[in-house]
Amino acid sequence: MLQTIREKLIGWAMWTLIAIIIVPFAFFGIETFRTGGGDPQVAKVGGQRITESQLTNAYEQRLRQLQQLMGDKFNPAEFDQAQFREAVLKDLVQESLLRQFVTDRGFRATDARVAESLQVIPAFQDQGAFSADLYRARLANMGYTPERFETTMRESLVADQLRDGLVLTAFQTELTAAQAWRLAQQKRTVSYALLSPERFRAQAQVSDTQIRARYDERKSNYLAPERVRVAYLELSLAALPPSTAPGGEVLKAMYETEKATRYTRPEERLARHILIPFGADKAAALQKIEGLAAKLRNGGDFAALAAADSLDTGSKDKGGSLGWVKRGQMTPAFETALFELGKGGLSAPVETEFGWHLIRLDELREARVRAFEDADVQRELLDIYRARESEKRFQELSEKLETLAFESPASLEPAAKALGLSVQTSDWLTRKGGEGLFANPKLIDTAFSEDVIKNGENSRPVSAGPGQVLVLRKQDYEAPRARPLAEVEDSIRGELVGEAARAAVRTQATALLAAVRTGQSLQSAAAQRGAEFRSPGAISRAEGEVPAQIRAVAFAQPRPKSGEASVAEAALSDGALAVVAVSAVQDPETPDATLALEAQRGREAQAGAEFAAYRAYIESQYKVKRSALPAAPTPAP
Repeated sequence: MLQTIREKLIGWAMWTLIAIIIVPFAFFGIETFRTGGGDPQVAKVGGQRITESQLTNAYEQRLRQLQQLMGDKFNPAEFDQAQFREAVLKDLVQESLLRQFVTDRGFRATDARVAESLQVIPAFQDQGAFSADLYRARLANMGYTPERFETTMRESLVADQLRDGLVLTAFQTELTAAQAWRLAQQKRTVSYALLSPERFRAQAQVSDTQIRARYDERKSNYLAPERVRVAYLELSLAALPPSTAPGGEVLKAMYETEKATRYTRPEERLARHILIPFGADKAAALQKIEGLAAKLRNGGDFAALAAADSLDTGSKDKGGSLGWVKRGQMTPAFETALFELGKGGLSAPVETEFGWHLIRLDELREARVRAFEDADVQRELLDIYRARESEKRFQELSEKLETLAFESPASLEPAAKALGLSVQTSDWLTRKGGEGLFANPKLIDTAFSEDVIKNGENSRPVSAGPGQVLVLRKQDYEAPRARPLAEVEDSIRGELVGEAARAAVRTQATALLAAVRTGQSLQSAAAQRGAEFRSPGAISRAEGEVPAQIRAVAFAQPRPKSGEASVAEAALSDGALAVVAVSAVQDPETPDATLALEAQRGREAQAGAEFAAYRAYIESQYKVKRSALPAAPTPAP
């Protein structure tokens, strides 16, 4: 599975996921630091500013990438603009950190290196060769000049030098990989005795004197919390009336803007492949793949050969099927070979960083453009237009709400009258939160803020989620108060009973553990003390029926000596205790065929950990100052 994921996360998916989750190292990310001027600053990283316009440009670019990746599955109603915007800003900060770090340490990319990199980008190739005319045309379509693009690419290559120096030097030996695999697949024969506090609760005796003593000892624990009830105005994007339909020329202009990304379905190919990794002998791997190619040319069944011989664990059980593939989803060499095939065609052996491949094209879907005249397209365009107009109106009303609430801080009525809103009242709220709207921590923090509680003023507008803004003011307030003993007696009784039950469990578990360590069987000792005995037998680390805490203790114990068991105690999340006995350990033999893949997974994990650690070091070298984020534009449906 990992093999397939790595191959298919090259292109659209890689561009999108990396742009959203980690430092992009992309051609277009670092460029955002070139503009700025008098823009409001949203962050300062070392000596470099990140401005509002840079953030907006990056946000919109990555949002388009996300929409393109998800297609019809993208639902703007479920899209968290604030979270996405925060992720984009985090990426821009990471880019800035990396850019300054490599510059300060003298990393450089030569003109020859830039030229070499440009020539292998598929978007700039015509029939497999770099085309200067196509290069200039594609850049012009993106609004780039060659000089600007090459400068951006140079900076990206410089950043890649640092990344590659860490990622590509990570390694794991086959011995380490084999050991890791054996530990992961190891099984242990386990039995355990379970002691639950519930069994002892009925036996616990708690007196009135104990309850009074606990009350006097911890009076501060039994205070009634402060609480507030607020009046509020709610402005909701969803409640705004839809705008009137625009003229056809407006929709036509929108269609032309969205045509390439929203209304064009690119060519897709249904492909299968067989993968033979290089292993220790690249020539031997080539010989094997050529032998498989000969069998296929002589009428061999591709799916059967893939299931028997392919080492791509993600596709071999599906006859080598990779599903429908678009341009940009595979590594360049793989993609070139696939898109040169006719239906039913078989490639020659193709070399990629993962090994040798044989590729077969099963079916082909031609590229298709949905016409402007299509009724569904017209409806989508109208929905997009109305969503954007509603967002614009919502932003205008939000700003007006803020102004009115500030100008009349002692009442919500002026703002309610001007905007056609109704003043609503919440239930009593504590600092632990409320229900519905007021389960939102931001609203609770605002409700208990100094301006609202102490000064009695309107709050500033608070975002309660995408397209939802509230202004609060105090309606009623109660300070913390001491609760009488009669009001909390039952709570204290339950508290003391629980403590007594847990103490009884601890005593029994200690005695049970001692009995087993002196030679008594766990089953016999459990029966004497009324514990529940269970014997699941040989379990793996992922055995779902055995509680995770018991599995963790079982696999942390030393190997038992012959005829004995390793025993230890495990605490469960519900307060129960278990005495765990491991009587045997079963080590699997490592199949030779999996060693290369296990070593590769180990290298990837090691590389990721090392790069993450180095990024943390880079962050410690520069001061990062953040400002409040501006509102994000609503994504089109």
